[in-house]
Amino acid sequence: MSGKAIEYTPELIELEWIAPNPYQTRLAEDPEHVERIARSIFVRDLIQIPIGRRSTGGIQLAFGHTRLAAFKLLNRQIQRGDLPVDDIVAMTRFAVMPVIVRELDDLTMFELAVRENSDRKDLNVIEQARAMQVYRDEFGKTSSEIGALFGLGGSAVRNKLRLLKLPGQIQDHLAGGQITEGAARSLLVLYDISTWQLEAGETLQDERLRPSSIVAAACAGEAPELLLERIRQMSYTVNRPQPMPAAPPRQTEVTPESWAPSTVSVETVFQESHGTGELPAPSASGETILQGESQTADDENCAPEVEYTPTQPASMPLPRPEPETQPVAETIQKISLEESHSQSLAPQSVQPPQPTRPEADQVTGEKPTEKTPTWAASTITMTLTCWPDDGHPQGRAVMIGARVNQDLPRVAMARQAQITFPEQLLSLVRELRSQFANGDQQ
Repeated sequence: MSGKAIEYTPELIELEWIAPNPYQTRLAEDPEHVERIARSIFVRDLIQIPIGRRSTGGIQLAFGHTRLAAFKLLNRQIQRGDLPVDDIVAMTRFAVMPVIVRELDDLTMFELAVRENSDRKDLNVIEQARAMQVYRDEFGKTSSEIGALFGLGGSAVRNKLRLLKLPGQIQDHLAGGQITEGAARSLLVLYDISTWQLEAGETLQDERLRPSSIVAAACAGEAPELLLERIRQMSYTVNRPQPMPAAPPRQTEVTPESWAPSTVSVETVFQESHGTGELPAPSASGETILQGESQTADDENCAPEVEYTPTQPASMPLPRPEPETQPVAETIQKISLEESHSQSLAPQSVQPPQPTRPEADQVTGEKPTEKTPTWAASTITMTLTCWPDDGHPQGRAVMIGARVNQDLPRVAMARQAQITFPEQLLSLVRELRSQFANGDQQ
């Protein structure tokens, strides 16, 4: 037994009692389109009657919002006298609109609004993405189920939803048509970068790599591939390690108070040792011979006694050596100790540290040389960074990096389909992907 379709009789509802669909995804009506619909309704009357449901305070439209806007426009024009009318009935003709009232749940209201706008291509990219977000969040739909309603694949649905992560200004440019959807997906990579990197990018000398210049290039219609290359160069330049500036040499001031004698006067030594102000005359061979000293004396006990008292401030005199008869070697050693003690008591100027040099080998006398690491002994670091899916037929954009030891890395770009990944890496990626929802694993 076949069921008979239920027929609904339209009801005339006053315009002020008709409310829009709470899930209406179109943000604004096109005035020119509304005016064309209004002229058609004025001449041919309403052909397709809107559907709605009862709600608190009136009727909620499921679809037919452009027709409602056209009725309101015609009613205003008649009230102002812009349209000719014959009688009072004609004057109130567009003060009410026929609506088929049915029992509709929220899900049906949403799907009817989406189908109406999708069939007529009324939604821009951002409006469509917001409708998908409502379908996912409020009704728990997966990417595949969303794609079935909008006529798209799961990957395309996820790409459109990611557009809602863009800043509001970029979304406005995209909704207004100043930026293409492909360029907007490229800008997603830019705004995935941390805030401090974006701020540092604005200070780069190369204006082409500044984030504001990249956005301006996207608005000017630059290809998404070129935008991605600019973003890659900007990120690499910002993250490249900068050389540390050399520290200025430390300046030290030499004052009379910080000066200490560091040399021994031969004349002073001789005077204190022999009690005379005259230096001994050199011999024929040019050697200075002390009085009473034999040129051929080899015995250290025959060497003259030498005493030395360095010049010191009156507030800190140094003690004189106690023994009167000391070997020359011990006396000279005492002079060195006293001189060192004198310098330690006086204020010293600070000298900058000097770089140490490798000492010579004690056996061979050769200085050690630094060894340059060979290729076999070097550490090779390789990285693969997969950018978010941008809907490209060859898969995600992949940034490949490689470096030796601590050198700067070398970077290249490729597509996912151009790279053969090892099975161990694919196994790890599959484990990571399993953490996402079942509808978001493509």
